[in-house]
Amino acid sequence: MNKVFAKMGSWILVTAALAALAFGAGQAQLPDDPGKKILEGACTACHNLDRIVSKQYDKDSWEGIVQSMRDKGASVSDDEAPLLVDYLAKNFGKAQ
Repeated sequence: MNKVFAKMGSWILVTAALAALAFGAGQAQLPDDPGKKILEGACTACHNLDRIVSKQYDKDSWEGIVQSMRDKGASVSDDEAPLLVDYLAKNFGKAQ
């Protein structure tokens, strides 16, 4: 019986390790820019990066989204909001 539990425990550890590696490899890479720090601090408090970087909105849409998130409590200051919107529109905007 102990061999069964040991084998099961080993499989669980291996599965967890592989899942962690796959998760880490799947993380989106963000371009460096002043808006990156704001995005990592404010947006990822509630959203994973894949949800953000998979979007392709124009600047007006990103402005609306950022304002909506601020209204819901996102910690983005008045000074940071334009930097974040510019970052999102530049890097995750509609293709021109």
